[in-house]
Amino acid sequence: MASFVKNLFSKNKKDVEDDNENKVYTCDIKQYDDTFRVPKTILRLVGLRLTRQDSPLVKLCWDVFYWFEFANLFVVTFLELIKMAETAGGGSFQDAVDIFRMMPCVGYLLMAMSKSYKMVVHRPVYENLVSELRAMWPRGPVSKEEHDIISGALKTLNYVVQGMAYV
Repeated sequence: MASFVKNLFSKNKKDVEDDNENKVYTCDIKQYDDTFRVPKTILRLVGLRLTRQDSPLVKLCWDVFYWFEFANLFVVTFLELIKMAETAGGGSFQDAVDIFRMMPCVGYLLMAMSKSYKMVVHRPVYENLVSELRAMWPRGPVSKEEHDIISGALKTLNYVVQGMAYV
């Protein structure tokens, strides 16, 4: 009786191998496009439109919008640095605590500004990276080995892209 139940609820190694051999692995370009959904949304909010074929007038409008935001952030960063210097002159423990609260804000502002500036200045490089990888992405059925390689690469790509978007 025990062997009957065991055979009923378990698969033979041969059955598992047959299932893996008969399984069809497919790759879709949507998998690759989903990788960049969050960063593209964030970039669109700040006026950076990568991989868009805009007319010159639309591109000019978006560039003006971006530089307006950049100038506002520059002024805010400068004012925050002045406030930090003013707070540092106090000399009390509470002033030191306030400075440590201000530092991450200034650091993130400077980092965000430098990252976005690099993306604007080197826009063709970033667009080329995205479009070349997209062009190389396999479409249709692939073998198990290819699927294993692609799924590992996709996990790594997701990790890097999400890290760059949120850090």
